[in-house]
This record gives sequence, C-alpha cells and structure tokens, in this order.
Amino acid sequence: MKKNATVDADKRLEILLAGTPLEPSGDFLRRVCEACLDEMIDAKLAQMPVEPRADFADRVMAEISSGNNVVAFPRRFSAFRRAFRVSAAGVAAALAVTVGIFSLKPQATSLNEQVASVISADPELARLALPDDDFTLSELVAASELLTALNDNSSQTADFFAYYEN
Repeated sequence: MKKNATVDADKRLEILLAGTPLEPSGDFLRRVCEACLDEMIDAKLAQMPVEPRADFADRVMAEISSGNNVVAFPRRFSAFRRAFRVSAAGVAAALAVTVGIFSLKPQATSLNEQVASVISADPELARLALPDDDFTLSELVAASELLTALNDNSSQTADFFAYYEN
C-alpha cells in the first residue's frame, strides 16, 4: 500500500544537507585551478604554436664551436678546480684525524681509578662507600648486584624488612 503524500523537494533537500553537510575536499581548489590552467595553456598554444626556427641547430653548434662560450663550457680552470678539491679534501681529512686523536678521553688504567669511576657512576654505591674505605672491584660488583636485586623486588624487600623489624 502506497502513501499518497506530497513531498516538498526543498524541504527534503534541507533535511538531507543538515544530516550530511557538503564540504569540498582539501585538494578541490588545486584541481580546479589545474584544470583551468590546462585549458588556458591549450588555448594559447592553439593561437601561437611553438615551432623552432629551421636554423636553430646550426646556430647552437656555431655558438658552441666559437670558443667564446666560457660560461656554458668552462675548460680553462678545470685543472685548478681539481687540484683545489683534492687539497681541500686532504686538509679536511687531516683536520678530522687530528681532532679525533686529541679528543679521545684517556681510559682509567689502574684498578683504583676503575673502582673510583664505578663508585662515581652508581649513586647508591657512592652513598655506601666511605672516603677511607677501599673496596675491591668484586666487592663493588656484588654490592651493585645486591642493590639491583633489592630494587627489582621492592615489594618483597619491604615485606622482608617489615617482618624482621617486628
């Protein structure tokens, strides 16, 4: 059974547009301008077609062979440029090697210097170490492993100390 009701087209269009408003895509303006530009270029080319002169190739070859064309074909300074490039590369390499050699930080060679660097790198070990204590490297490694284990299992460690505290 059909409904026999008249539909107002403008009202129906307004309802549809209210639900999904029309928005141009982000590249709409670019596409329209490109289409207009293509049509304008085609019209201009149809009015004035681009054709080279009959003697174009002969004139270009005559200009090249005349020898006055230093800008397009620089040959005079090629040996100087090559020598300059090689010498500049050599100076840059020598400078890089010099900076690399002198910027290397000397490593701690004695065991006491290694222990001091380990203590300064770990703040918890630095708090444990007194200035007059002489820890060996193995003692520092064992203390660091103990602190790491206690830190990784902090809830179990807190329960353990709470149990023994009471």
